[in-house]
Amino acid sequence: MHHHHHCPTTPIDNQLAGTTDAALSGNIYAMMAMNHSMPMYFVNRIEVYNLLWENLNITEWWHYTLAIIIVFLISILNQFFIWIIRRQVKLPSIKDEEMVDLIEKDHKKKRGSKLSYLWYIVKPTVFLLQNGLSYMLMLIAMSYNVGIFLAIVVGSTVGWTLFSLRSGIVPEDCCG
Repeated sequence: MHHHHHCPTTPIDNQLAGTTDAALSGNIYAMMAMNHSMPMYFVNRIEVYNLLWENLNITEWWHYTLAIIIVFLISILNQFFIWIIRRQVKLPSIKDEEMVDLIEKDHKKKRGSKLSYLWYIVKPTVFLLQNGLSYMLMLIAMSYNVGIFLAIVVGSTVGWTLFSLRSGIVPEDCCG
């Protein structure tokens, strides 16, 4: 007795019917884009489909070049934010506040005291932005596009070199 199991077909199965292996290998990336999936391996192409958003598709060489430049700059910005977050700011103690009150003529100390408290607002805000950028860069890296991945890695390295190299912040401290 022979049983026939019927498997439901998908749109990609219908497109593949009667397609040769050579034609299939050239079109699989485009078909994956149409099927809203992405490769789970690195690809070296200018086409990047659904980058962060469903309809953000890169198909032209100049779009690809622009995307690499933007991702590179975002990676540098992310390292700048990390540098700001890691900066040590000495907040005045109560004794320092009393001293500031005693020396009312010395406006510099009062201004410095107020600015140091401003870090209670600035640092969490910058951390929010940096955290969001880090996750966005992770999702961009998951496009598995070689050029875009390298733009993230090189941009992060350039940013760390510019901002953190001389400040004593080591790369291992930046991401954990």
